[in-house]
Amino acid sequence: MTIDWIPGMNNIRLKDLPSFIRTTDPNDIMFNFLIHESEAAFKASAIALNTFDALERAAVDSLSSNLPPIYTIGPIHLILNQIFDHKLKSTDTNLWKDQFECINWLYS
Repeated sequence: MTIDWIPGMNNIRLKDLPSFIRTTDPNDIMFNFLIHESEAAFKASAIALNTFDALERAAVDSLSSNLPPIYTIGPIHLILNQIFDHKLKSTDTNLWKDQFECINWLYS
C-alpha cells in the first residue's frame, strides 16, 4: 500500500515504515517515545539528523518548514571507526536488533 500523505516522502509504502509507527497498541513504548520526541522538537533551538542533504532533500525541506533549523550531519556511522575513545566507539546508532536475513535477499 503506497502512502501519499507524508510531505517530502514520495512513493513510500506502509511496510517501509518502522513497525512501531504501524502499531495499533497506543501503549507501545517506541510509539510513545516518538510522540514525546516529536512534540519536543518544536521547542528545540536546532535539530541534527543522521542523514545528508543529497539523500533526503525533500524530507528535510518539508521538516524545515515547521521546525527549528535542521542540520544534516550524517552519515554518523562512517566516523565511528575514527573515534579513539573506546566508550564512544561502542555507540550504536540503531535502536533495533540487526536482522541479517536481508543480506541473502540483497545478493539474490
